[in-house]
Parts: sequence; structure tokens; C-alpha cells
Amino acid sequence: MDYCRLVPYHGSCPRQKYAKTSNGTLMTKKGLYMLSVVACAAGYVWLAASSMHAEEGVWRGCLFKQFFHIPCPACGSTRALIALCQGHWKESLLLNPNGVLLAVLMLLVPGWILLDIIKGKDSFFRFYLWVGRIFIRKRIFIIFLFLVLINWCWNIYKGL
Repeated sequence: MDYCRLVPYHGSCPRQKYAKTSNGTLMTKKGLYMLSVVACAAGYVWLAASSMHAEEGVWRGCLFKQFFHIPCPACGSTRALIALCQGHWKESLLLNPNGVLLAVLMLLVPGWILLDIIKGKDSFFRFYLWVGRIFIRKRIFIIFLFLVLINWCWNIYKGL
């Protein structure tokens, strides 16, 4: 039994790793912006490293595929991004449609966050909250999950 429950609640619990914010999420605005910027930067580094070493075959990329010998739902996303950067739209979509979504996110998110910081706004954080409210609906979540599973089956069928 958790010892925090034995005493009246006074606003924090020393064992509680994450506290819900006033808007009910586990992510603060600053935390979201930092995570998004770091994720985009990591994506750019990964994309650059992958495109420079694509022909060498040194790193296969997907740990899921290396362990289970089937592609994950995201398999092909890096190759799709590289194809998109080279102007091969059709090849990019055929490799993995997630690549186009990633490209849009990697282009828009840093600029959006920068605009929010410059203007002192929180539109990106409000968008994050809106998306959270959409995906908490069971029907929307099931549709999204179904699309991910279809993409995963397609990746397995293509033998990525």
C-alpha cells in the first residue's frame, strides 16, 4: 500500500513521479515544447545520418525488425523521408505514408514553437490539448489504431 494514501492529500506526493497539471495533462507547456524540439532535432540528425550511410548498409535502423524479423508499423519511414527529400513523392508514399506525416511535422513543429515563443502565445500547446481530447474518444482511437494496423499489415506484406 502506498504510504501517501495514509495521510491527507496536501497537493503533492513525494513518490509520485508525475503530477497532473491544472489542465489535466501530464505534460506542461515547457515540457511539450522541449520534447518536441528535441524530437525534431533527433529526427533531423537521424535523417542526415541515414541518408549519408544508406548505401553502406552499416545500420539497418529498426530494432523491432532485427529482433522479431517482421517490420514494425513505422518501418520504411526513414526511407520514405529520404525519398521525399529527393522529390520522389510516389516512392515515399509507397514506402510508408507515415514518412509524409513525419516530414510535415518536422517542418512545421519547430517553426510553430518558435512563433509561439516570439509572440508569447501557446497555440502549439492548445493544439496538443485539442488532439488529446480528440484521441480520448474511443471511436477515434479505434479508427486511428485500425489505420496503424492496416499500415503495419501492408509493411509486412511488402516485406520491408
